[in-house]
Amino acid sequence: MRYIIRVKFALNCKLQLNIIYCFYSERKDDNLKKLYISLLGIVTLIIGIFTPLVTAPMIGQITYFRDALGGAFFIFMLALISLFLTIKKYYKHLVITALSALAFNTYTFVQLRENAGENVDLLVYEYGWIFLILGSLLLLIAALRNNF
Repeated sequence: MRYIIRVKFALNCKLQLNIIYCFYSERKDDNLKKLYISLLGIVTLIIGIFTPLVTAPMIGQITYFRDALGGAFFIFMLALISLFLTIKKYYKHLVITALSALAFNTYTFVQLRENAGENVDLLVYEYGWIFLILGSLLLLIAALRNNF
């Protein structure tokens, strides 16, 4: 905690001491860090939509965008909602979008493994998962970052 003592002279020459708890500089820096972390998380989520998730023989690379099952739309909508929450500085509500993105990515991962069946050993997991998980975790970090 940091206190600033401000001395103010009134017109009638009385000395007034005002003790003000000054947290503006820390809070401003913390909000700026939250802004940068959440924007980085949003960008990495959007990049993750277009990067390959899985490479399978005979099928090729599978991305959320190429999948056409609505995964790209869902992640993109979560990124837009996160952008809106970031602009409005509702950082605590980013927990909802971050956990939704993590849950959807986990669901997609499990579905890909189940759909592969016996050929699960032939699936090659690509770098798209890194972007999706990292984006979700960055949003979660921005949401849970302390205000102190």
